[in-house]
Amino acid sequence: MKTVATKVYLGTCLAWLAVCVSYAWLRISVYLSAPTDGDQYAHTWSFQLLNFLIFRLPIWLLGLLAVLLVEMIVLRIFGSSKAGGVPPQ
Repeated sequence: MKTVATKVYLGTCLAWLAVCVSYAWLRISVYLSAPTDGDQYAHTWSFQLLNFLIFRLPIWLLGLLAVLLVEMIVLRIFGSSKAGGVPPQ
């Protein structure tokens, strides 16, 4: 049986994944639809995806980590043992 905390963390991760994928798709498709330079290799999905994975994804992962840490702290402070949190001592 999943606790409330587990459901909150899972929901956050799924929402983060949906937003991250949507952002990557939008950013890549906008760039590929209106090229601004003459580099042919840069106008491929694989290059743009690799660029996103190297430069943008680490920042998004740090953001997810920060949100999960805040959620963990809030659930420990305000959650009850019934809600899956650990009450303050």
